[in-house]
This record gives sequence, C-alpha cells and structure tokens, in this order.
Amino acid sequence: MNYPVENQVDILIVDDVPENIRLLSSLLESHGYCTRKATSTRMALTAIHALPPSLILLDIQMPDINGYEVCQQLKSSPETAHIPIIFLSADDDAATKSLAFKVGGTDYITKPFQVDEVLARVRHQVTIITAHQMIQQLTAGLQSQTHLLDQAQLPSESRCDPLAQLPNQMVFMKRLWDELTSQEMDSVDRLAAFYLSCDRPS
Repeated sequence: MNYPVENQVDILIVDDVPENIRLLSSLLESHGYCTRKATSTRMALTAIHALPPSLILLDIQMPDINGYEVCQQLKSSPETAHIPIIFLSADDDAATKSLAFKVGGTDYITKPFQVDEVLARVRHQVTIITAHQMIQQLTAGLQSQTHLLDQAQLPSESRCDPLAQLPNQMVFMKRLWDELTSQEMDSVDRLAAFYLSCDRPS
C-alpha cells in the first residue's frame, strides 16, 4: 500500500447535505488539499473502490447506509483497511463517539464545523499518513541494502571503521533492518532512528 505525501493528499468527503460538502471542500482546497465529494454512501463506496483516497471524512447519519457500516466494510477489506476515517456528526455524546472509534474510525468532528478544528484534525491524519510513507521508504531502502549485505559475505574490515574500530554504516543499516523485521508494527507503534554522519573535514 502506498501513502501519499502531504501535497498529494486526496480527501473524500461523504455527506448528504450539499452545503456541508461545499463548506468542507472549499476549506480544505484553500489549504492545498485535493477533495472528492459523495452525497451518498453507495456513491462513496464506488469512488473508494475505483480509486482509494488518502483520507475519508464520513458523515454518520446517511440516508442509505450509515457511516458505521461503511467504516466496517472498509476496515474489513485489505485494500481499504489502511484508509483513515474521520467521522462527522452533530451528535456529541460519549456513546456515539465511542461507537465511532470501536468500528475503526480514527477521529471525530462535530457539527457545526469549526474551521480550526477541521484543519487540525485533518493535518494530524496527514502527518500520520506521511510518517507511514517515510517508514515504507526507509524499509524498502534497508531491505535493499540488507539484501546486498547478505549476498556478499563481507570481510570484517569492511564492517568496521578503521579509525574508531567501531561498527560502520553498513552494520547499522543491517541491524536496523533486522530490528524492523523482528516485530510486527501496528498503528500504535512508534519508531525513531537518529543517524549522525561525521566526516573528516577536507
């Protein structure tokens, strides 16, 4: 699965009230996001399966299939399970919010919309999407380097810095890859790597 960088984020807005769609799409597009619109959940499901969006803003109270059911359908499919869903609702009670998260929602925005809240919650999800993309790119690079290391049985001198007599970058990359592949990472895991390259001044 591929996660887009921020300026390529494609947001699908699903709401049966055209005025809500106009308000949200205008707000998000003015901040550089691309939006698509659906006024029914059936229309939304067709659009999602044709071209999965980066993020979905989904109204709970829809006339055909409610937002909870749509979310459950999407989360049960490997092709769409990764798409974050922010629920939209005029209900602000704890039970409604609890069910939204229970079925797989990643966030919740109450109506009437507050501009700052909408932007903050969307930006938060975009940050997570971008982080996933960066992890994918790092993993692909580590996998490639590890493959090269495994193919060539490197002599000990090529794995050690000759001056400091410490493990070098190649060893670091292999160990980092081994650590990444030794555990199953899910959405609550956090990974940070700090790499400092010190070269002799010319």
